[in-house]
Amino acid sequence: MALHSAIRPNRFRVWECHIEVGDGLLLNNGNTEPVAKSAVLSSLDTLEQQVYPIAFSHDIDQDGVATEIRVHVLGIEKEPEVGGGQVREGVEVWRLLLQEADVS
Repeated sequence: MALHSAIRPNRFRVWECHIEVGDGLLLNNGNTEPVAKSAVLSSLDTLEQQVYPIAFSHDIDQDGVATEIRVHVLGIEKEPEVGGGQVREGVEVWRLLLQEADVS
């Protein structure tokens, strides 16, 4: 019989992402978002119901090299609308909370 112990549990990183969802959004490359708002919202619902870890690809340090890890979605919620902000009419902001998954 083997006994494994740890002085402290493994730490898992957590990311808070904000997503603008709307029809005709302007992307960073100057093109408009080709996916309809309803399709994006449907995809968010699918992500929230996902049981298995999903692939999260990011380039947070912006060195041109994407890093892919596995995460669980802890929560998806619509941010409250705030008057006077930079968000256009018909655009919603959604908050995703992602936690690194232990896939070892």
